[in-house]
Amino acid sequence: MAQERVSYRNPLFSALIFSFLFLVITNIFYRVFNEKFYFQDYHYFEWMEYFLGTVTMFVLVFIVEFLRNLRGKGRTGTPSPPPA
Repeated sequence: MAQERVSYRNPLFSALIFSFLFLVITNIFYRVFNEKFYFQDYHYFEWMEYFLGTVTMFVLVFIVEFLRNLRGKGRTGTPSPPPA
């Protein structure tokens, strides 16, 4: 018989993936609209708002994934190992 098993992601790994994607996507759009990357002239601090957005994205995704894992474990109990 198949058991119901909930998939649990590592919150830190998910937060890193989403933050990296946010950083790459915003850099691409910045390049399209301003014809340069925002890290190109780092001394003008044009990159600071995108860096803070990336940090915020990391924290929020980490919280959401952590709460999702907690709620999934609390609802179904701890997953039991598969039968041998």
